[in-house]
Amino acid sequence: MRPFESPSFRFSLRATRRVRRAGAVTAGGAVLLAATSAFAFAEYGAQFPNLTAAGGCDGMCHATGYDQSPLYIDFAASGSTWNATFASKDSDGDGFSNGWELQDPKGTWVPGTSDPGNAAAVSSPALANSLPPLPVAVDPPSITHSESPGANGSEGFAVKNVGSPGAVSFDYTLSTDQTWMAPSVSSGSGLPPQMQNLLDLIFATNSLAPGTYMGHLTVSIAGIRADRIPTVPVSLNTPEPDAALGGAAAVLALALGAVRVARRPRGDRVRSAVPHR
Repeated sequence: MRPFESPSFRFSLRATRRVRRAGAVTAGGAVLLAATSAFAFAEYGAQFPNLTAAGGCDGMCHATGYDQSPLYIDFAASGSTWNATFASKDSDGDGFSNGWELQDPKGTWVPGTSDPGNAAAVSSPALANSLPPLPVAVDPPSITHSESPGANGSEGFAVKNVGSPGAVSFDYTLSTDQTWMAPSVSSGSGLPPQMQNLLDLIFATNSLAPGTYMGHLTVSIAGIRADRIPTVPVSLNTPEPDAALGGAAAVLALALGAVRVARRPRGDRVRSAVPHR
């Protein structure tokens, strides 16, 4: 049975119409309208994970009536049940999917089973000003590298799941906006809370003239809008070669070159997920 065909919803609709016909614009009328909407919605509360942590029916309804809210419209369009389709929607438009706000981003939770994730990370998918904590961080938050033109090098960084213990794992992808840099791997999967993946950002300067170059490293997670995850600013400096090198300076340059060769990237590298430090 669809929500708007249920006896409780028809009761709510009749009560709402009676209030409107009576011209009930007082505070008491507003309370009755909200109460009848919440009464109808309560029948379907068991279809939502972490309902209590999200504020119960009060935290999932709008004062104008739940049947008029984007959350209800998406819920009805998804078959009036919790599933991957409904979990992927961002009903309140705050940049976090319903699944991320209720700690089940993939929509795999089954009604009647234990709530997923950590209740402390739950927010209301009906309220745009109710946001879950951002689960990802990159360390360091900015990257600077210096490399001689024509040489390759790398800088290490970490992608961290900063979610509280018991929160959900996530998959991610990495991308850059410049051709002279690339991550050692382009994605990671199932990164658990309080763990990190240690990676390399690889620099190739063979096509660059001496100078300073700027770019960004981006982390993307399904269900979280791009503007909610800060990008990582990257600065690359390729200094002018010193034409006057000679004698001891030349020996020093050779030694520095050996160090650069020793620290060149070792191919695609991702160390196993390790605890945060």
